[in-house]
Formats: sequence, C-alpha cells, structure tokens
Amino acid sequence: MKYGKIWGTTRPLLQTPFVEVHHIEISKGGQCSYHQHLHKWNMFYVIKGNLEIRVTKNKYALEDITYLTDGEYTTVSPTEKHYFKAVSDVEALEIYYPEPLSEDILRENVGRVTQDSYSLDIEKNKMLNNKERGKVDLDAAYGKGYN
Repeated sequence: MKYGKIWGTTRPLLQTPFVEVHHIEISKGGQCSYHQHLHKWNMFYVIKGNLEIRVTKNKYALEDITYLTDGEYTTVSPTEKHYFKAVSDVEALEIYYPEPLSEDILRENVGRVTQDSYSLDIEKNKMLNNKERGKVDLDAAYGKGYN
C-alpha cells in the first residue's frame, strides 16, 4: 500500500518486529519533520537522486550533514534527532532496525575487587593447593559440605 506524505510517498515493503523496509519517493525540495526514534536505527539507501540527511549528534554539539547519491547509504543512531531533504527528485529505501541488545549496558562505575575479598581468595587458593597435597581439611576450615 502506498501512503502520501507532504514530501512525497512511502510504501512499506517489509514490516516485522525486527526490521521495516519502506520504498520512499521524495519530490525535489521535499523535507520530512525534524524527529528522533527512541529505539530504532534509521538507514537511508538512495536508489536514484540526491538526498541530504541532517543529524544532530548526541555525543557532540554539532549537526552532521551527509549528501547521498545513487547507491550510497547512511545510518542514524537511535535518539539522534534528524531530518532529510531532497536536493533532486529521490527514490530511496528507508530501513528501520532495533538497537542491538549487545550494546544495551550503561555503566555507572567500573568493577573492582576489594582487598579483603582478594585476600580471602588467595588464602582459599592456598588451602586448596595444600588440600591436594593432603595438608589441610577444608571441611574443618570452612564447615561441613564445603568439598
């Protein structure tokens, strides 16, 4: 099904929980709204024409401008505000896909080993090494059922 937009048309080609592919046609001078996607990457692949993509970066205070022509593509990260503008009539694919789970962690600090727990582990390892030589009873040292 084809849908009209102020800037041209969009036609969904594939829609699954993990990816969406839309065929878009943008009239020269057509521009979409300034927006962001909270959880999806947004990829633009130009089949024919010249497309300008403007992205306000989250990691630094700049607006990146990318110009695409036939066979070129770019991606926009989730949460980055962006819009596109057609420099000429454009035919393109717009592809959405989710942020990978592998990059889902936001650390507040770094892991560590406290001196007390490190010292206990050293002692435990010494006792295990001694047990292998028959020199210590771990059940006696740590309680019944340790072995």
